[in-house]
Amino acid sequence: MNSLSTFSFRSLFATLVLSLTLLASHAGIVATAHAQEAAQEAAPADSAEEDDPAEGRSTAFRAVSGAETESVPGGTLLIAAYGIAWAFVLMFIVRIGRLANQNAGALAELSRRVTAGDE
Repeated sequence: MNSLSTFSFRSLFATLVLSLTLLASHAGIVATAHAQEAAQEAAPADSAEEDDPAEGRSTAFRAVSGAETESVPGGTLLIAAYGIAWAFVLMFIVRIGRLANQNAGALAELSRRVTAGDE
């Protein structure tokens, strides 16, 4: 039964690592896409300012078209944070299970030695 529980913990850990890797790669792709969109939207405004150096130093008020939006994907970061937290919880459970198995083995060995010494 010990090998069966170790196998299930190993497969669970491997599944968790794989899912976190996929989640991180998805977050990187989404962040890259957001950065590229922001760069494309800012490109026309930058080219106009580069033509006239005085315009770039201007302190006059300029109207902004549209509301500014956040470029950080909150949902992806939340899922990543929960994934990392669950990974630590599962690693803690695996560690406690291994320590319990080691203690049970040591206790069985000690019990065997004590009973062998009594005879």
